[in-house]
Amino acid sequence: MSRSLWLVPLLIAPALAPVAVGCGNGAAEVAVSPPIEVSGQTQQQRISLGGAELTVEVPIGLGPPRDDSLTGTECPTTRATFGTLPSGSTDHDPKLFFGTTSRACPDERRPTEPAIPLNGSFPTWASVADLPPDRDELAVDGPLEAAYRFSLPYTQCTNECYERTYDVVFVTLVGSDSTFWVQSTGLDADAVDAILDSLRVG
Repeated sequence: MSRSLWLVPLLIAPALAPVAVGCGNGAAEVAVSPPIEVSGQTQQQRISLGGAELTVEVPIGLGPPRDDSLTGTECPTTRATFGTLPSGSTDHDPKLFFGTTSRACPDERRPTEPAIPLNGSFPTWASVADLPPDRDELAVDGPLEAAYRFSLPYTQCTNECYERTYDVVFVTLVGSDSTFWVQSTGLDADAVDAILDSLRVG
């Protein structure tokens, strides 16, 4: 993953039309917010993941990070999240977060058929041994010792049910026991690779 961050084409979320809600001729149109446009411009952000202090270039359109950590659960996760909160099936804005955990829960999911991550219950991974077998190893350099990419199907069901597929890249660092993963939707693989290329430790 050795490419210029400023020249990588980033996916731009498609324009969304008003959505009809209801049945028959009485359906009401609900206004949909304009999608976030992610350009090639980036902003340096500093995030803390467990024992690792990271600096990374993130597309400006995703805004500043927010602490979205999960504590007091069986699968505690330290998480720095970029992008807007999910708002429903018409929301195709890009989402990005960096996560790390002290306790792996690779099988975390709600009881569904098929059993896939549901309503905020995401798996967590602490080592390469926790990862699914269907993964691709990426070529890396710099502070990254190894990186593995795989897809994660996800379902959200509140007032409605919809599906998303997350791209996950699990990372180990040179000379460190720290591991983390980058989870995203709405960004293409080249954009995520460029973000990883920009990463610095310390």
